[in-house]
Amino acid sequence: MEKIVLKRKIYDKIREWKEKYAPEYALFLKGARRVGKTTIAEEFGKKEYRSYITVSFQSANDTVKDLFVNSLLDLDYLFNVLQMQYKTKLYPHESLVILDEIQLYPLARQALKTLLINLSFGDGSYMDNEFYKAILTDKLHINEGMFIENIVAQCLRTNGHKIIFYVEYDKLGKMEMEVDFLIRSERKIVPIEAKSGKSYTTKSLTKFKEKYNIKVGKQYVLHEGDIKREGDVYYMPYYTAWLL
Repeated sequence: MEKIVLKRKIYDKIREWKEKYAPEYALFLKGARRVGKTTIAEEFGKKEYRSYITVSFQSANDTVKDLFVNSLLDLDYLFNVLQMQYKTKLYPHESLVILDEIQLYPLARQALKTLLINLSFGDGSYMDNEFYKAILTDKLHINEGMFIENIVAQCLRTNGHKIIFYVEYDKLGKMEMEVDFLIRSERKIVPIEAKSGKSYTTKSLTKFKEKYNIKVGKQYVLHEGDIKREGDVYYMPYYTAWLL
């Protein structure tokens, strides 16, 4: 009975978002893994919208993933490809797009701010077909950190690195550590953290090093401060990301 009541409250909160805040703001469903976030989002899509698409970054192909990197300034193309890929028509003001397991593809997570800006202030034809309604599961914060991570990601990709985002949960679904980027150098794993602001911690780097030990090479923290070294951790300004 308690589960039913809780589910009803969550559903009502999502409906409140749709009535008061969509499409200017995205909705984020936060919670432990496998508690039904995607299920309730899809139920909402079925009942409250004319159509919906669930983009799961656990199974999305390269074509879909590339949309969130190279098509942010051409939303007509982005949504048309989504319709074709998922064989579902999207209707202006009447369709929902659910981005599931977005933590598995950090470039899509970083693209959200750009998407919202373009949808809100752009002058393309997609503004006349405003069917962008997004529910993202898992954690995401829209702040300057997203821009920094996006810049770092583009530098790494330009240098030919395959970008891997690392996150680890405990048995209860609580996140234990999260590393922004993993790249490979000289048969070693190189973890990279992009930190915004002057106050931050590097606990995840420490845990990652303790767990994988000799498999880990140099560790980098890109921040707004000066160049320095503390043990195996190298602290460097953001603009040096192109050197990695």
